[in-house]
Amino acid sequence: MTKSLKDILNLLKPYLRKELLGLFFTILYAIGSFLSPLASKYLIDNVIQVKNITNLYFGIMVFFVISFIQPIVGFFKDVIFLNISENITYDIRNDVFNSVLNSPIDFFSKNKKGEIVSRIINDCQILGEFITNFLVVYIKNILSIIVILIGMFYLSPKITGVTIIFLIFASLLIVLMGKVFRRLSLIRQKNYDKLCVKVNQMIDLIETIKSFVIEKKIKDNFQDINKKNKKDNIKIQKIHIIINNLINSVVIIVLCFIYGFGTIEVSKNNLTIGTVVALGVYFQMIIQPIFEVINNHISLEKIVPVLNRINEFTNIKLEDFENDINHKVVIYNDIDIQDVSFSYNDSWNLEYINMHIQKGNLIGILGQAGSGKSTLVNIILGFYEPKKGTILLDGISTNDLGKHSVRQAIGYVPQNIQLFNDSIRENIRCYNDKIDDEDIMQVCKKTGIHEFIMSLDKGYDTIINEKINISGGQKQMIAISRALAKDPSILIFDEPTSALDPKNEKEITSLISSLRGKYTLIIITHNISTVYNADNIFVLDKGKVLENGTHDELISKNGMYKKMFQYSKKLKGEKRNEAISKAT
Repeated sequence: MTKSLKDILNLLKPYLRKELLGLFFTILYAIGSFLSPLASKYLIDNVIQVKNITNLYFGIMVFFVISFIQPIVGFFKDVIFLNISENITYDIRNDVFNSVLNSPIDFFSKNKKGEIVSRIINDCQILGEFITNFLVVYIKNILSIIVILIGMFYLSPKITGVTIIFLIFASLLIVLMGKVFRRLSLIRQKNYDKLCVKVNQMIDLIETIKSFVIEKKIKDNFQDINKKNKKDNIKIQKIHIIINNLINSVVIIVLCFIYGFGTIEVSKNNLTIGTVVALGVYFQMIIQPIFEVINNHISLEKIVPVLNRINEFTNIKLEDFENDINHKVVIYNDIDIQDVSFSYNDSWNLEYINMHIQKGNLIGILGQAGSGKSTLVNIILGFYEPKKGTILLDGISTNDLGKHSVRQAIGYVPQNIQLFNDSIRENIRCYNDKIDDEDIMQVCKKTGIHEFIMSLDKGYDTIINEKINISGGQKQMIAISRALAKDPSILIFDEPTSALDPKNEKEITSLISSLRGKYTLIIITHNISTVYNADNIFVLDKGKVLENGTHDELISKNGMYKKMFQYSKKLKGEKRNEAISKAT
């Protein structure tokens, strides 16, 4: 048994009882298929040939019972298997989504958004639909083939034996073509992923595309991939056409043999006309299930790439939450970062970082792009594991506290604010039912966003989407409100003013200052004015701490901080002079 088939059978295990019930109805359905040709034989041999009208009523009654009961049995059979397959699709999609959700953060940098969406939505749907066919068609057809072969052997072992030889030959040809299906399906699926990525990029970067007038280039790139996808689909459909024509040829050849050889046997009184007709009917009934089983096998070849892609996601090494404690962590004392080093590849992004952060202090981590600031935040949050060194909260290693526990103790405001397509209330609560409406309102008053929210028609129930006009500063305040609502011990701000105008920058800086002493504040920034009044400023460059201290202490050291400060003053002076000249 192939690994792919084993994987599919493992998906079916939880629904064994329902499958057995479906199997019972499938057997009843197959028995109906078995009886129909025998009823035809009875009518021809015992009614038509001997002109015995008395036997007509019995034959018609048998046909009537079969035609009445079989659709009802078929309905229950299909509904049972449909229910199973939809539950399996539901389970698969949940498993893949949960695996992705609980993957380490570097998983999302290694996989493109379009590919992730494609696997969760499209691949799971394809696999679910295949399982529907596998359950409803495969099992029904296997039973039908067995029952029909019994009927054919009962009527004529000779004709049945030759018929089987023809069918085996045709089946082998079709199975060989299935190998080509597997290769083409893998290529097609990769191209489909690329299409999804291109569409996602087009939507995400539409303003950039239009502003740089590169619509034609984007369209040409999309059409190139779409053309490859079209060619792959044509190749796959050509194989389908060859298979269908091969099946039609086999049907004609075998029927000619059955009726030709059957006529000879009738002339020798070895068979009756009713038997020959019944054999022809049986063959026409068996040809569909046989080739549907083969198509299932081909579909299994096609589904292997999809199954492998799903397994890649479900077998991801998930974040380790084994050490998580069951209660919320409150940081009562200091934070110590001891000899922390980290690298994404071969070169070190952080080297022997040492920081002592006192409880309640405002700490600035200052550096230009690429200095390692954001990497350090990712390590504190447990998104990445340091290659060397450790981080202690209250003297306890973050490894011993566990990732979830550490993150519960930290309120994080990222540089790129991301809000859910949901109400403002849920965005601030962040789906934590323990945070009530009063808590939400209090933190929003503290951050100064309450009045703006209440000015909206639906207030806190306003859905955040493209139609709602929210400024960068307002988004920042909602994000800070969200961080405060979880009642953390530590607040981390990653470039809190980088995308704001001077007015909003002043408001956010003032808001952060008002939180001083109530929380341990860590501000990651390249902007000196944001951390000018910090209790301790750590200056990072190329992954190393060059110096630290208060503003005055760092100025007196005459190092990198002083150069950055002087450059910042010069830049502000130039901007001020430019504004004055424009005004005059």
